[in-house]
Amino acid sequence: MRDRSIRVRFSLWTGLLLFLGFLIFGSFFYLRLSAELTNSFDETLRITAAQILADVEQDLIDEGLLDLQGIVDFNPSDVILGKLIIKIFDLEGSLAQHFGVDADYSFPDQSWLNSREIEHFITITHRENNIQYRILTRKILINDDMYGFLQVGQDFTETHQTLFSLLDFLLLSGPVIIVIAMIGGYLLAMRALRPIDRITTLAQQFSTSDLTQRLKEPEINDELGRLIHTLNSMLNRLEEGFKRERQFTSDASHEFRTPLSNIQLILDTALLKPRSNGNYVQFLTDVQEEVDRMKHLINELLALARNDAIQFTNIHSCNVLEILNDLSEIFKASVEEKDLFLSFDCSAEIQIDSTKSLLSQLLINILENAMKYTDRGGINVEVRDDDLEYVSISVRDTGRGITSNHIPHIFNRFYRVDQSRSTEGSGLGLAIAQRIAVLHGGAIEVISEVGKGSTFTIRLKKNHHELN
Repeated sequence: MRDRSIRVRFSLWTGLLLFLGFLIFGSFFYLRLSAELTNSFDETLRITAAQILADVEQDLIDEGLLDLQGIVDFNPSDVILGKLIIKIFDLEGSLAQHFGVDADYSFPDQSWLNSREIEHFITITHRENNIQYRILTRKILINDDMYGFLQVGQDFTETHQTLFSLLDFLLLSGPVIIVIAMIGGYLLAMRALRPIDRITTLAQQFSTSDLTQRLKEPEINDELGRLIHTLNSMLNRLEEGFKRERQFTSDASHEFRTPLSNIQLILDTALLKPRSNGNYVQFLTDVQEEVDRMKHLINELLALARNDAIQFTNIHSCNVLEILNDLSEIFKASVEEKDLFLSFDCSAEIQIDSTKSLLSQLLINILENAMKYTDRGGINVEVRDDDLEYVSISVRDTGRGITSNHIPHIFNRFYRVDQSRSTEGSGLGLAIAQRIAVLHGGAIEVISEVGKGSTFTIRLKKNHHELN
């Protein structure tokens, strides 16, 4: 993996893009300016040629001669100052007349002689003095009869030097501008990515022993601001998750320590002195009760772990009424023992995509909780599917009720309203029930009044394909 920072890459990309932009713009500007200057120069030559041809044609009409000395409004000083070359050739290309600076120099290029165009432009460099000339060769036509060629040339060196100076400027200034832009891009990237460095530093310092550190959120809600807010939110969730896991571990240790301590106490007492067979049976019975308690706790922990990792497979449409009828048989003995009533109000047509074991476990945990804290009266289970998407199952009891400060925590693992833990149970039943409800795309809501009872409302999605 190559070690190249975002700053360097941003700087290189800035330089590359600027180079491409400068290359395209510089090329366009140079070529356009070159074309404009050349066209302007050529137009000047055309005007000069037109002035000369007007007088030459008049001389041809009047005298039948090609004579530059008789050109109207055109004197030698104009030719010299303008650094002009004027030549007249006959039809075979032989020089008939010439005038001006370097007019006697014979340019090697005579491609104009065979050209079909009326006028022909070419740029030629004088071999002896390296002066560049722009040459216009034009046919001398009178009444569609051709008499020869007029050639007008002018020093093109200044224009060429202007273009060459522009090219030098572009080639010299371009790299300087690109380097400055790359340095500026690097500094800009360094400033923009400074929060990323803080994030990296925080991540390196992050550990399970200290989850309290947070990034300072900027006032501007830009991309980095939203990233920092997201990371802080993630850290908040991680901190809460670690707190719950620590609490879970602590509570699980406490739950196991209690029956183990009881077993240790029972065994120590049994070994203090010889006992009768009846006493030993009683000791073993007490140990068996503690073992059963530990076994129940382990089963619930395993159930909770399975529910955390469960995926919906082998689901089918479950009839809720059939499951409730099975539960009625399961709780029949407990209801009779406590002299309570257990009633069900459910239509035979209500179906939920799930598995029978999951739905049964969910309802058993809720009903066991209601039975545990109901001393008189009873429990009513009502199922409704008035909603097109959800099935609602309400479990109402006439038990002790739950104070409002406990309600937000009752679905936490090992949480008990009875902090003295004198009531039987592990504190995992409602946590398992809530997890199963979440697997069905739903949740459990609680309404309770102390001394009057509680209502647990379970909302489950009907169709599996709608579950996330």
